[in-house]
Amino acid sequence: MNDLEFMVVAFNAAAKVNPHKTKSNPRVGCTVVLEGEIISTGAHEVFGEAHAEVNALKNLIPGCNLESINNDDFHPGMEVSKATIYITLEPCVKTSLKKTPACTDLLLKFKPARVVIGLLDPHFPGQGVAQLKAAGIKVEVLNTKHHQILNPWFETWITTQKPFMTLKVAQSLDGKITPASKDYLQGVRGLTNALTQQEVHSLRALNQALLSSTETVLEDDPQLDVRHAKNLDFLPSAPDLIVVGKREIPKTAKIFKAKNRSVHFVKDLKDLVPFCRENQIASVMTECGGSLNTQLIEQRLIDQIELFTAPIICGDTAKPGFTKELDLSLFHLKNVCHLENDLWQTSCK
Repeated sequence: MNDLEFMVVAFNAAAKVNPHKTKSNPRVGCTVVLEGEIISTGAHEVFGEAHAEVNALKNLIPGCNLESINNDDFHPGMEVSKATIYITLEPCVKTSLKKTPACTDLLLKFKPARVVIGLLDPHFPGQGVAQLKAAGIKVEVLNTKHHQILNPWFETWITTQKPFMTLKVAQSLDGKITPASKDYLQGVRGLTNALTQQEVHSLRALNQALLSSTETVLEDDPQLDVRHAKNLDFLPSAPDLIVVGKREIPKTAKIFKAKNRSVHFVKDLKDLVPFCRENQIASVMTECGGSLNTQLIEQRLIDQIELFTAPIICGDTAKPGFTKELDLSLFHLKNVCHLENDLWQTSCK
């Protein structure tokens, strides 16, 4: 196996972690390799607890306290000082806000022969690398996309303290988001097909919160959960829900039925970013109507657009996905795929 393949192993370890458990921390994976063989893997699993490097090294001596041991305590054939350690994100350095010890300190203690990093950390780009190199440890940065795939929100959150916001729209060919008739397909489903619903629910599970409006909740009574999510490495849990608007929601609404999630209310859109910053909500996906969709674009709050289009014409009496013409020239098309007869397009800034 080569460096990229060992990095994929670290990526896979992190992909098994539920992103809701790491909260505003990223999912990070680590692989320890000795003489071409993987001897341990680990991932950051819970916010405020051990990072990926710590868990990978702990796995070499189950139950150990890494602060009280040194290289001589590792089992023969597992000498960390001769190993290469692969990490999807640059090891963290000391900061006043950290809840755990700096991972660079741990690596400096055991001095692996080599450290291979997937991507630099925007918190302190290159500082961890510099500390390791100064101690004589060989360091390589691959600049792979593994970390970005695991945590597409991370750089935006760290550099701007604004949540990474994904606008999700499921629409007809003529840009409508609800069928003209409540009897559409005898109530079997919405506009898009079952495969699209699975993908949408999987996207929900990857975000820390969903955003909707009191209007949408009152008119549609959606559950906004992840019951259709498929093909995830982790057991999905429903993200928290933020509802914008001043109208009161009855306690019987379906949004309150999802287990182990909080529902928050924000009266005005201008309060959304401060609320997310205060509550450490780093990634948000929308489940809104045309009015709020339009406001989010106009106020430049959206970082990514997930557009699902069904082969259906709804006509003028159905509700549109947007209420006016909008300039989307800041976005570029990143990916296009077919979900049976539905079309899925992803656009990013």
